[in-house]
Amino acid sequence: MSASTSTAVSLAGTADVPVPVEIAKSRSAPISRASRAYTLEGTGYIIAGTFLVAAIDQTAPGLAGSGAWVLVGLAALPSTALWAWLSHLWSRPALVLVALVVQAAGIALPVLAGGIVSALVSAVLFGATFLGVATLTLAIGAHLRIPRAVAILTTGYSIGQILGPLVVTPLLHRGYHPALLVGAALVALAAAATGVLRHRFPHHLGPLPRRVRAVRRQGSP
Repeated sequence: MSASTSTAVSLAGTADVPVPVEIAKSRSAPISRASRAYTLEGTGYIIAGTFLVAAIDQTAPGLAGSGAWVLVGLAALPSTALWAWLSHLWSRPALVLVALVVQAAGIALPVLAGGIVSALVSAVLFGATFLGVATLTLAIGAHLRIPRAVAILTTGYSIGQILGPLVVTPLLHRGYHPALLVGAALVALAAAATGVLRHRFPHHLGPLPRRVRAVRRQGSP
């Protein structure tokens, strides 16, 4: 099918609405970038989720490990509502980028700075971001109005969760810290991929966040 051929695709949530192939192709690049980022996040997330508490126990024994999971849960409880509220102010790709950078720092923190304080801070940063990343990324997929976008993203995330433990298993003979560093690096790569997604993101397909709308008004003649 050539680019000059007039064709149509059915958009998720807008069934049987014809869209020229040029517009469909302009949306395929953002969903590909989002899928790459979300797959990397799934890989890094599952590594952290599997080995974070064990790594904390290595550097801060005692109640720090079990206490860390409690903090992860407490930080996760309000996080979805918080990130959803922020998405009315800032663009979702920008928020995902921030959340991934914070999450990568939280995963690496027990390795870079031992002790109970860093362990507990790590748990809070991890808990406050992983649900937000999922919620915002799936909202990006819905925003792009591509058929089965959410399914594409979820599949990539699931594949990442399968690959994560396989990637770091050869490193476990050296303890859990190398595994956490790999997890943090993968999440950082997801942040870099999201930075690419943020560039020329098609905000016009849905309601503009307030900050984006204000910036565009300032830039208009």
